[in-house]
Amino acid sequence: MTETTAAPQHDAVLWGATGYVGQILAGHLAAQHAAGTSAGRWALAGRDRDRLARVRDDAGLPADTPLLVADADDAPSVEALVRGTRLVLSVVGPYGRHGSALVAACAAHGVDYVDLSGEPRWARRMIAEHGPTARSTGARLVLSAGFDSVPFELAAQVLQREAHARWGSPLPALSCRVLVEGDAGFSGGTLASLAAEVEAARADGDAPGLVLPSGYAGSQGPLSAEPAHDDALGMWVAPWVLAPINVWNLHWSNALRGHAWGDLTYDEMMLAGPGPVGEATATAIAGMMAGLVDAPPRLPGEGPDAAARDAGAYTVLLTGSAPDGRRLTSVVTAQGDPGYGSTSRIVLEVARGLLVGAAAPGAGGGFWTPGALLGEWLEDRLAAHAGLTFTTQGAADRHVV
Repeated sequence: MTETTAAPQHDAVLWGATGYVGQILAGHLAAQHAAGTSAGRWALAGRDRDRLARVRDDAGLPADTPLLVADADDAPSVEALVRGTRLVLSVVGPYGRHGSALVAACAAHGVDYVDLSGEPRWARRMIAEHGPTARSTGARLVLSAGFDSVPFELAAQVLQREAHARWGSPLPALSCRVLVEGDAGFSGGTLASLAAEVEAARADGDAPGLVLPSGYAGSQGPLSAEPAHDDALGMWVAPWVLAPINVWNLHWSNALRGHAWGDLTYDEMMLAGPGPVGEATATAIAGMMAGLVDAPPRLPGEGPDAAARDAGAYTVLLTGSAPDGRRLTSVVTAQGDPGYGSTSRIVLEVARGLLVGAAAPGAGGGFWTPGALLGEWLEDRLAAHAGLTFTTQGAADRHVV
């Protein structure tokens, strides 16, 4: 990584520490510090020093934790923040409104960057505008490093690795089904990001939905907005709100790997259950999608309480197939609400990977997906420290969901 003009004053900055997710992350950082497992010295950053101090104290972080005041709309303060660190972990969304200047500064100064963005149109623009600079400076910019889209990318990574081990070639047709348990729902920040993506689509003159990396010429795969019956599983499935960003990231990951997964198709839907009840549930879910954006139940900074976060769980069931009949399924499971309980642990492990030098050999500057950059190291860390499990099943195995 290219050195900044002055030696970094700390290893990493948590940007957005006073927000809902930022406070959860501050608690995790405090626990790591107390256990002696921190990957480096962290600073907290936001717009209000007094609020930062309260977050530091409430989380139990050391009194000498640096508190950095900066504003996403104030370029000099963003530049100063970036120049003093090796890595910025940003949880300030919507990223299309509040994240572009920070990405530009990190790219220009060779500083690593990790975020929780779920806005494919913004990601495509950032890659086009700042990718060449990041490749020159050595900045590694890692987008969508939480529940969207790490479990989905790693499910594909595990599946394709096993397919290559068994048959020497990938399974290019991927179909993903998601089961989410619990009622934590979405935070206000996530809903704001979803709304921003819809607004960006309307501004571009197209419908919200599938966005693929620029220049991609492969198969797109379906993206359904209607409930359907999955005959293989015997269950009804519904549109899944995170499918557009996960579709983007699976194709981007494949491109970063030199299209090692073949001429990829990918679809993703949410499991609703069997029979008439499943059909009714799938229909209801489909009807709720627009309401989440147009009339969000939470504002930015709001989210589920700790009990709801801890009570959740999720399963990602990814099946790959080929025209010759080869078929394989990878399963990712985790305890904890996916959007907050799980995502906060996932993104910290991605940041850790950059801080401790776990990136794949030869992985230089540019925009990356977490799996393409950190590979099996990330699988191992998430299994050991974030409660995720990774398994594969052959075609003859019964899928229990």
